[in-house]
Amino acid sequence: MVRLRVLGTIEAIVDGRPVDLGGPRQRAVLAILLTRRGGVVSTEQLLEWTWGGEPPGKAITSLQAYISNLRRVLEPDRAPHAPAQFLVRSAPGYALRLPADAVDAWRFESVISAAHTAEPEAAWQMLTEALGWWAGPAYGPFRDEPWAIAEAARLDGLHLTAREALIEAASATGRFAEAVAAAELLTPGHPLREESRRLLAAGPSRTSRRHGEPLSDGSGPTAAEVTVRRNRHLRGRDRELTALTEMRTRALGGVGGALVVRGTAGIGKTSLIEQVVASAAGLRVLRATGVEFEVGLPYSGLLQLLSPLTGGYDSLPVPQRHALEVAAGRREGARPDLALVAMATLTLLSAHAQDGPLLAVIDDAQWLDQSSARVLAFVGRRLATEPIMLLFGVREPAASNDLAALPALPVGEIADADARLLLADALPVPLEDRVAARILAESRGNPLTLLELARTAGPHMLAGGFDRPVSGGASEELFRADLAGLPEATRLLLLVAAAEPLGDPGLLWSAARVLGLAPEELTPAEDGGLVSVDLQVRFRHPLVRSAAYHSASVSDRRRAHLALAEATDPAADPDRHVWHRALAATGTDEPLAAELALAAQRVRARGGVAAAAVFLEHAARLTPDPWQRRERVLTAATDRLESGAPAEAQRLLSTVDAGGHAATQARMELLRGRIAFAQLRGKDAAEPLRRAAELLEPLNPGLAREVHLDALTAATAIGALGGVSLREAVRFARGAVRPTGPATTADLLLDGLIAVLGGDHPAGLDLFRQAVARSTDDDWPSRLKFAAAVMWELWDLTSYERLLDRQIARARAVGNLTRLPDALDTMAGVYLRQGRFAEAASVLEQAGELAGIAGTAPGYPQLVLAAWTGDPGTVALFDAAVANATARGEGLFVGYAHYALAGYHNGRGDYAAAARAAAFADRHLDFGFRGIALRELVEAAARAGDRTTAEQACERLRIRTGPAGTDFASGTQALCAALTTTGDDADTEFRVALEALGRSGLRADHARAELLYGEWLRREGRRTDARGHLRSAHAALLEMGADGFARRAAREMAATGERARSRSAQAGTGLTGQELTIARLVAGGATSKEVSAELFVSPRTVDAHLRNIFRKLGITSRRQLRDLPQYGEFEHRQQ
Repeated sequence: MVRLRVLGTIEAIVDGRPVDLGGPRQRAVLAILLTRRGGVVSTEQLLEWTWGGEPPGKAITSLQAYISNLRRVLEPDRAPHAPAQFLVRSAPGYALRLPADAVDAWRFESVISAAHTAEPEAAWQMLTEALGWWAGPAYGPFRDEPWAIAEAARLDGLHLTAREALIEAASATGRFAEAVAAAELLTPGHPLREESRRLLAAGPSRTSRRHGEPLSDGSGPTAAEVTVRRNRHLRGRDRELTALTEMRTRALGGVGGALVVRGTAGIGKTSLIEQVVASAAGLRVLRATGVEFEVGLPYSGLLQLLSPLTGGYDSLPVPQRHALEVAAGRREGARPDLALVAMATLTLLSAHAQDGPLLAVIDDAQWLDQSSARVLAFVGRRLATEPIMLLFGVREPAASNDLAALPALPVGEIADADARLLLADALPVPLEDRVAARILAESRGNPLTLLELARTAGPHMLAGGFDRPVSGGASEELFRADLAGLPEATRLLLLVAAAEPLGDPGLLWSAARVLGLAPEELTPAEDGGLVSVDLQVRFRHPLVRSAAYHSASVSDRRRAHLALAEATDPAADPDRHVWHRALAATGTDEPLAAELALAAQRVRARGGVAAAAVFLEHAARLTPDPWQRRERVLTAATDRLESGAPAEAQRLLSTVDAGGHAATQARMELLRGRIAFAQLRGKDAAEPLRRAAELLEPLNPGLAREVHLDALTAATAIGALGGVSLREAVRFARGAVRPTGPATTADLLLDGLIAVLGGDHPAGLDLFRQAVARSTDDDWPSRLKFAAAVMWELWDLTSYERLLDRQIARARAVGNLTRLPDALDTMAGVYLRQGRFAEAASVLEQAGELAGIAGTAPGYPQLVLAAWTGDPGTVALFDAAVANATARGEGLFVGYAHYALAGYHNGRGDYAAAARAAAFADRHLDFGFRGIALRELVEAAARAGDRTTAEQACERLRIRTGPAGTDFASGTQALCAALTTTGDDADTEFRVALEALGRSGLRADHARAELLYGEWLRREGRRTDARGHLRSAHAALLEMGADGFARRAAREMAATGERARSRSAQAGTGLTGQELTIARLVAGGATSKEVSAELFVSPRTVDAHLRNIFRKLGITSRRQLRDLPQYGEFEHRQQ
């Protein structure tokens, strides 16, 4: 018999005797499998979790040993080679299949369930025994590991529930003193738990009663019970309260985070949030509320949240301060990028958190404007080292997914048992079961609906009837019924309060005077508990605000907005003034439309591109002139596209007539093409771009040629998937109008692309070199991915790295997150060839983070990184990426993905599979990456014994490398020549390849070439010569992280009779990609603030990383870090 313990420690008892579970990692493997309760954990995930994200080279061997040891311990009598019963292999990993009573946590859960329906005495006995099984926190030493947090928190929640149930059982069986003592111990540590406070409040009165007396004397609830009933929405919310309590505890301890509380209207999100605020001892509270009418105002939600902290702006780094001040309208300046505003917000919150932990609450966050939502999502992902708790309430279904990347706490319907208790709390007399059942069915587990039904219950309902059927929008409909009973003047004033998003009493009373209403008219709503007015106007619940606005007639809403417009100072707040006027307007009104267009310019200058589109849509609605209306709609569509909403841009474009003069038609076609490219990365984009280019030629030849370049680039991106003939696209581009003056960078790039796609590589590469030489940094920000293809055609990664360095520095300096992800993403491809795999992973991580806040799609070097590292998930990643690219019609990436897959199979030594993938890439790549795909094909075909294919591929490669003239090109060509020749000629070519690739600085290519040379030498019978090259290749590949190729080198070494060494334990190999980047920046002289600005994290996070770096490297200071040769050689580039 097997018994396992996780409640306080990880132990095993087999046949009545404790057994040795081995060391910490072996115990971790067992614990990981236990948290999944019979579910399968993949081998890859086990490796990642067991070694904390940094599995060593031989981790898989160690893992297999741990599995074998655990099987032997858990099944000591299992016959040799017999299949395991408990710890079983199940693709793609392992699972622990045990009886339900084998694990103390599983038995504990069963006891809790059984005690719920047992008689009090039996429940007390069961719970007393079960609670005795706990020897400490669930999962003991592993509870803070990422894989254990959720399960440990769930079990801790059950533990609290059991302790509360024990108190109830003790009270019910007359053990009042024990009940009070237990409640007093429970309450201080769990202030958000309603039950512990209720039991403590009820306990003293119960202890004064004699056993057998009723627990209530009929005199009504005590003051403590009334307090609890104010939070009765929280019945059945133990899981949610436990999660919030633990999050609050972590924040108080300096480990912050963000959480999105999600659920339908009335489900209890606001009650949970208010409970956190009410129990926020030790936390300073910042608050904001999303308002439907503010969605069009950029940064309105963010500025509402930060309003108490404006005095701290002066302490921000100058670029961040200016960005935040421009966003707030406190300073004139160029439009700030979202990332810089986000960094300013993070820095500001972090600085204020030094004085004490912060709780930042944003309710009704589904109504946050896009800029605020993206900024706060960015901040929320960077709070792990900050004492900040960021809490959102989001009503589902939410139209925006800007907060989707943050952890979520879904709040669902409460169980029938909890709903019955909630109903009993709310009603003064018991209900007939049949009537109660109907109320419960009608409320559908929604606490607010149930409470409102109970609150408004009349004699008819209490007598057994049910006089109010409620429709799907139950909670809001009940509030509408409350509003219907108010005087007309009260409803109008409540409407004004609902339409005024700032909650400013002065503004409310000013608008009331415009309408001829006295403040006293609001008294009935205040008496009814719908709204309160002191320093701020607050509604009882967000649904009250919604009901007050949406239940009003359209004419009354217009009156309210007009009054608010008159009450708003147009000089102090011109945007809100004109916004209210727009919502009050009818028909057409050109002066007002012109003011809205000006407001759009102002909000666009503050970084609110999406908001500018909303202002322009209102302006277009009010515009009488058809031509002016069309222009405003097109500008709004352009803003929508720039804000990352191509579908909205398409919606607006579809409302515009196709007529008009040529300039308007050209603008529409250009916009249509760019929308298509944004949505599908090429598919359906080329044709409208070509039409736009044709229309522009007589109007603006220079712009026409740029659009021709865009159209031809789109055609190459589509490749074989879009049904566009590349030959026809080249023919059309050749007919483009010629430059009227000196050739620009775009002119040279267009002519170069036409030449390369037309087969004239020498001419094309010469034009590309001219374009790069003549270009300025202003020519590349919008064409970074095209620049990547150009530089790969030139085989010039040295110049490309310099270009990207400048673009990255420039983008970081101004916080241009729209361009920065592309720059970082493509730089990762350069780092990979240089053998800087950890840095490639780091910049890919940064690119992914920034792409998320910018709303742009990340790029694809992640697939090449996985391939070269031999990641076993490469094939699955490839399948998903190809399916995604095929759906978008992005044929270029389908070919690129096959190139990456060829590298993966070459690393594994599966040359037939590599040849198939590389041949596909060769057929489907036309520009940029075909040369490196051919290099993979030559290696695969040569190693597979298909010399004809290898020779033909080598000859096609020579056409591309010959005109390039770089060390990278000549080294690659010599390598491929070596693979397709024999004898002394091959030996010479290998040596030429190694010399050229050594000069190129591309360590990964050089290491692979040395591996190929060593393999060739072994096959030539020159084992001694082979060993030296294989040893050098293996060491280099292993050090850089190219584990797939390193394993191939190790196999070759074994064939020569030499055993490959394991990965060196030299300093620095334990650093993550992010830590490596920080180490090099700090060693180059950067301060924590400078690093934080460059990597978009807070200074506190940088310091936390530095502590880890110092620990891993065995040093204690920045000076010592600078003295380490592998870090000190890098010099920080000041911005």
